[in-house]
Amino acid sequence: MIEKQITSNGILDKTIESLIEERLFYTACGKTQEKAEYDKLRKELIYLGDSIKNLMGSKQSVFEQYEESSTLYGNTLRQNSYRQGFTDGLKLLKDILFLGQ
Repeated sequence: MIEKQITSNGILDKTIESLIEERLFYTACGKTQEKAEYDKLRKELIYLGDSIKNLMGSKQSVFEQYEESSTLYGNTLRQNSYRQGFTDGLKLLKDILFLGQ
């Protein structure tokens, strides 16, 4: 059987990019905040971050830079995971529809 190719001409990439910010924010920040375990972890992180800053004294800016970089790193991981999951889902759908698998 000849496999049909699905070409996006950039449409797929544009669609994924337009969804990433909205969906990731909703899932990671909106939907997750509804859970008590999230609230507990968030409070613990704030407490620990404040404790570290207090211990660091005049070098608090180093920790603040770490927090900022860590946040950007986490955001990049989530974006890449979302992008890959979306692509994997489309491939699975294609396999089911076109290859009957």
